Amino acid sequence: MSATPSSGRPALGLAALALSFGLACAAPASAEYFSPREGFSDGGAPKLTFEVEPFLFLPRVDATIGLGRPRSQDITINRPRPTVAEILKKLSFAFDCDCLVRYGNFSVDTNFIYVSAKNQTLVPPLPPSLPQATLNVKSSFYIVSPGLGYRVFSSMPSKVSLDLRAGFTYQGADADSEFQAGQFTSSGTHSVSFVQPWIGERFDYFPSRRWRLENTFSLTGLGVDNGTIGYNAKLSATYAVSKWFDVQFGFAAVETKRTFTILPDGTNRNFRVLLYGPVAGFGFRF
Repeated sequence: MSATPSSGRPALGLAALALSFGLACAAPASAEYFSPREGFSDGGAPKLTFEVEPFLFLPRVDATIGLGRPRSQDITINRPRPTVAEILKKLSFAFDCDCLVRYGNFSVDTNFIYVSAKNQTLVPPLPPSLPQATLNVKSSFYIVSPGLGYRVFSSMPSKVSLDLRAGFTYQGADADSEFQAGQFTSSGTHSVSFVQPWIGERFDYFPSRRWRLENTFSLTGLGVDNGTIGYNAKLSATYAVSKWFDVQFGFAAVETKRTFTILPDGTNRNFRVLLYGPVAGFGFRF
């Protein structure tokens, strides 16, 4: 049976830690408008710059999570095993935060995503004489992706810069499901977390000192977990309201996978989550 998650306390703790770290590191100093040479002083010497960009993420979510239970422990009641192929049509909460530190051409960044949602699925009775069955699912997903980067190209005349990046993702989910058919009720809970490597890029274009158009893209998994490949992508536009405060809007898409062979007894530990939708938020720069 596939189902989804609900106890996101570890994720909220990680979110608070990431935001606290970014704000703690951000000592108000020489904030400035956008530039392909961020991380350098006007004289060309390396200097520390910081960005903390929390924003609201409004994704559509398509997820499948194997509960890791053998077929004998699933709910059958003379019908095929109920599965949930698409979950989270009703979004409860979604949060994203990007933190970036530059020193010269080097950079350290962390991306954090947390999504919580719930969904109710009606399972058609089979045979029709059986009562209508209902599957209630609560889910939470979290992804933390720290990485290191190096700016391989920047140009003031053309107003562009390109960073190559690499790191790892710590991701997981908590899933609670409750199956009801007449007087019969059964529930299941499962949590999963894992680590995968990633490589990617950050491309910035600066039409003016107040505007930054940015594309970030990374491949995750890179062949681990039975050859799994996922991705994380965002296209955004950021406007500098002042030298230390900006607003941002754009579109993001994330797909993460973990694939295993389904065991002869039906135990399924596969994990797949696809998030895609608009983002909007604000940022602080120091």
